[in-house]
Amino acid sequence: MVNSLKRLNWMQIVGLLIQIVGYIICCFNESDYFINFFWCGVGLTALGTYYFTDKWTSEGKTWYNKMDKKRDSNFTRKPSDFIFWVTIALIFVLILTYISELWFKGITKDNSTLCAVLVVSLVYTAVIITVVERTNDEVEMILDTVESKKRKKRK
Repeated sequence: MVNSLKRLNWMQIVGLLIQIVGYIICCFNESDYFINFFWCGVGLTALGTYYFTDKWTSEGKTWYNKMDKKRDSNFTRKPSDFIFWVTIALIFVLILTYISELWFKGITKDNSTLCAVLVVSLVYTAVIITVVERTNDEVEMILDTVESKKRKKRK
């Protein structure tokens, strides 16, 4: 798992740490400062998510023309699409939280909302790391197989 965390960018890591620290402090002291601190962590994590998806969901990671010719049969397409839709769901939850503030005053300051957003962020991060790790392992295995076949043909 520690090796998997290296795939996260610094904005995601710092954002998650800010969320965790902000939530813990908000449990003891419901100051607007710490609640805003928590939401800044959420924003930083969302920005880091953009860079994460840009880096790890690129199509054609295998760099082999035979494997990457058709976009529909591309090996990394399904994981990339999955990460994209999960990211859309995360951003939708965050936007829905702020839109609901129009009808339910103080919902963004409620501890249960902060806890839910923190749990969703942590689960989301675990899911995307798992998908990227699994896909990377499968692509490396395929590339090793292709390379070993090339070496056998040379001999």
